[in-house]
Amino acid sequence: MSKRTLLMVVSIVASLALAATGTLAYLSDSDMDVNVMTLGKVDIVQNEQERRDDGTLDAFTDNKPLLPAVFPGSSIPYADGSKWPVPNDFTWRVVEDNENVVDKFVTVTNTGKTDAYVRTIVAVEAGCVGADTLIHTVQNDANSS
Repeated sequence: MSKRTLLMVVSIVASLALAATGTLAYLSDSDMDVNVMTLGKVDIVQNEQERRDDGTLDAFTDNKPLLPAVFPGSSIPYADGSKWPVPNDFTWRVVEDNENVVDKFVTVTNTGKTDAYVRTIVAVEAGCVGADTLIHTVQNDANSS
């Protein structure tokens, strides 16, 4: 056997051995991955409820007129001369005690098998008054199914 043939046989055997050991190392690797994303189906339901006079919750009724909240007390005029009722001390009281209040509870229920992070947005027409003075929100950051 010539040196050239021997060198070719040795290099082929070395290449096959390297490929076999690399494949064996890849297949026997058992390291656990930490942040793995898997495909899944997320099913959520957005619940909209309103409070009855007796305090129980019922399904929200859509297409209610959006009217300003009416506070017992004095009022300040709009630019067109109409009045906006506000308390005498110009502070906002508990909204539930006033008239024309739309009482709405928005929750999200995960009905699927996969955990999900959900963000829901409630858009309210508040006119020229800041929404932070008219809207009371409760945010729950719990990660539950």
